[in-house]
Amino acid sequence: MISRDASPRRVPVDERERGFALLVALLALVGLTALATGGFLLASSERMTATNYDEVVDALYVSDAGLSEYLSTHHGTPSGSQTFSYGTHGSATVTPTQLVDLGTDGSMWQVSSTGTTPGGTSRTVKTVALLSLANMPNPTGALSSGGGVHKSGSSGATSAAPRRPRPAWCCRPADGAATATW
Repeated sequence: MISRDASPRRVPVDERERGFALLVALLALVGLTALATGGFLLASSERMTATNYDEVVDALYVSDAGLSEYLSTHHGTPSGSQTFSYGTHGSATVTPTQLVDLGTDGSMWQVSSTGTTPGGTSRTVKTVALLSLANMPNPTGALSSGGGVHKSGSSGATSAAPRRPRPAWCCRPADGAATATW
């Protein structure tokens, strides 16, 4: 007859195998913790990279807006550096430097604009411009495009591709209002 023992039977365990499950569990926990920490660090790094990129792009747009505004208001001899403010987006300091004096035909200038964001990021754009041209005739029309000009058939219509898209705040309204809107 088979006797039933109320207590479970113990299997003899080799002394070398004691605590093995605890060691495996601890190693798995350390590995998962390392993976989680790495994931958080990677996400934080990506966020900082995106923030820095936004700052650089804002600084570029501010400097480009300052250069455009300066060139649209200075048709004669430049009178030195000028600073333009764009509210919460920063400010641009535009500095002209005379390269060549062309006598009665005007002067060639390098116009440099440095845009600075409130975070302290700055970018500079430069262009060469002919200013104070006393003898230059006024053209009846002109079209300038950094992306190319497209002619459509035999009609008089043309279209120009923009250099790059700009946010609404980077250029002042046509009425010359001093505030920029986002």
